[in-house]
Amino acid sequence: ALQQASGGRCVKSEALSQKHQYASLSALFAQLFIELADWHQPLYLVIDDYHLITNDAIHEAMRFFLRHQPENLTLILLSRTLPPLGIANLRVRDQLLEMGTQQLAFTHQEAKQFFDCRLAA
Repeated sequence: ALQQASGGRCVKSEALSQKHQYASLSALFAQLFIELADWHQPLYLVIDDYHLITNDAIHEAMRFFLRHQPENLTLILLSRTLPPLGIANLRVRDQLLEMGTQQLAFTHQEAKQFFDCRLAA
């Protein structure tokens, strides 16, 4: 996805990924960040259902990702549980925007408007 979004700048990372020729996920991410170093357009990477990941090696690689990602790359992580990624450190550095059930829940009026609109169609 990043290869396509960056206009084809991640050729080596994509090849390494497809052939599984990398020492670790962190090494693959490091190569990706090198390739994105001169790309200054905003990039957004969305990972959904992160709560399904149970592999500690992936969590460790994602912690590396979060510590070293380029400034123009925004990671959007969707999870039903708090991921083991050093979230407290991100909060302290003001590098985290959290949206929980409180922010996503409809108010009574919003729910009424939603259903009125849906049922009217």
